[in-house]
Amino acid sequence: MCWDAGYSGTQGCAGMWDAGECPGMQQTGVNPGIQGAGRQGNEGAAGSCGLPRDAGSCGMWGAGRGGWLIPPGSTSRPARPAWIIPPGSSHPARPSYDTDLVVCVALGCDMFDCVFPTRTARFGSALVPWGSLQLKNKQFAKDFRPIDENCGCPTCRGYSRAFLHALLRSNTAALHHLTVHNVAYQLGLMRSMRESILAGRFPAFVRDFMRVRYGSRQRYPAWAVEALASVHIPLD
Repeated sequence: MCWDAGYSGTQGCAGMWDAGECPGMQQTGVNPGIQGAGRQGNEGAAGSCGLPRDAGSCGMWGAGRGGWLIPPGSTSRPARPAWIIPPGSSHPARPSYDTDLVVCVALGCDMFDCVFPTRTARFGSALVPWGSLQLKNKQFAKDFRPIDENCGCPTCRGYSRAFLHALLRSNTAALHHLTVHNVAYQLGLMRSMRESILAGRFPAFVRDFMRVRYGSRQRYPAWAVEALASVHIPLD
């Protein structure tokens, strides 16, 4: 994990451990807060997992737990959307949906690990910029357009919504086709964000994404609006 004031600036790196086999970390996280020249670690969590008590000794600037980032200089959980780690939960929610990814990139996350694109494909759901298409629904039985006319993945190039609708009723190959599309969608989203950052137009990208995704300002999730405002990306 890397960050520095959200999406801009020179980024520092942080280590990230999976809390699945670390009961202590599940309860308390890892906090390598930096104070002056010294660095402090959360001894309860680190000790229980055999991790370095001083994350700074490994050349790390911070630590992440399933999306919860602890930036340099901090000795407590930072102001991040509460949905990333539900209060009282020992299993952090991993950013999965496209809005999650966009907001977390704005907050400084560079890498994500989730099964959402493949798992949602198993239920006949195809990801698109304006949400998702539930291709099992009968409304797609005679819809001969691709899932997304602007998508160049093999599924969109070779199969229509109607074909996939019919295939979903009888053949698991449809799930593979949807998986290919969904993975391509999220990879394309990440690629577009990277390009917009390099071009210096990431805030404009975020605003365009939200308009396409939700249609109107009134439908924007409040947590996303608040989180983006915290890194100086107001949504008009």
